[in-house]
Amino acid sequence: MFDPVLDEHGRGLHIIRSLADELCLPPSLSGGLVLQAVTMLRWTTAAGVWQRR
Repeated sequence: MFDPVLDEHGRGLHIIRSLADELCLPPSLSGGLVLQAVTMLRWTTAAGVWQRR
């Protein structure tokens, strides 16, 4: 089934979808879509870096 909201060219959204914990594609007021991607991170003091949960 074809969904014009999820239609894409290339692999960009597939990569973002696989890395993000949450993904939302609401319509923009000026046309098109707004990409909202959320990834949860936690600070690891032992490593001194941010890591994915």
